[in-house]
This record gives sequence, C-alpha cells and structure tokens, in this order.
Amino acid sequence: MELLNKLSPYNFINFLIPGVIFCSATKRIWAIDLAGTDLVASVFIYYFVGMCVSRVGSVMVEPVLQKFKFVSFSEYQDYLIAEKNDTKLEELLCTANFYRSILGGLFVFLLVWVAQIAIHHQIVSVNQSLSVFGIGTALILQQSYRKQVSYIKKRVDFRK
Repeated sequence: MELLNKLSPYNFINFLIPGVIFCSATKRIWAIDLAGTDLVASVFIYYFVGMCVSRVGSVMVEPVLQKFKFVSFSEYQDYLIAEKNDTKLEELLCTANFYRSILGGLFVFLLVWVAQIAIHHQIVSVNQSLSVFGIGTALILQQSYRKQVSYIKKRVDFRK
C-alpha cells in the first residue's frame, strides 16, 4: 500500500499505531467498530483517531505531567541546538511522544468508558455523548493547532 510508505516514521509511530490500538480496544471491549471493513478507509480512520488521541496526550496529559513535575523540558532553543549535534535525539523524542500518545489514548479510553456507563444508566443519551466528544475533539485540535503554530514561530525566531 503506497499510502503507508508516504507516512513519516513519526506519523506512523505516533498516529497510526495508537489509532490501531485504540480502535481495536474499543471494538473488543465495547463492540464499537470505528474502522469498518474497507481497508483504505480504515487506515484513514486509524490515522485520524491516533492523531486525536496523540493530541489529547500533547495538550492535556503533557501539561498535567509538567504541572506535577513528573516531566520537565529544556528550552526549545536549546533543543534546536542539541538536535543538530545529536542524531539520536529525534528518535528519542519520537519514542517519548509515542508513550505520550498511548497515555492520551488511555485517557480517551477512560472517557469512553465513563460515557458508556452514563449511557447505560440513561444519564446521557448517545447523541449527547457524541456531541460532547465532537466538541471536545474540535477543542483539542484547536489547541493542537495553536501549539504547532507556536513551535513554528519559535523555529522561525530562532533562525533570525
């Protein structure tokens, strides 16, 4: 499949794999089939779901871990300098972000579990829970866009 060959290793590891894991788990545990049977459509869905759970990890899980001093980061300018001199750094960052993506997936999995319980006990309807997930996804992607533009700006400013 030529489409898979065009994915960067980062996108494959941090979006596609977590998407497959998340979709497979929701299908096995709750019989929620997010991917369907069409292989090409499934790859796109896996990628999109993985991207979303990865972004949850980036804009929700990561700040919480930073706040509680579980993780800390170097200044971005220092990272850019180190990246030029350490070829292993990109691989290490990719692996760290994979773990963060899995944590994001586990958090979303917990939210789906809570939604399933709320639906079962008729606290909320399926449509209400889907609306909340839709709005939540839009907000997560909005914050992700903001974060990405911030990184682009920092790189441009660094190059000046």
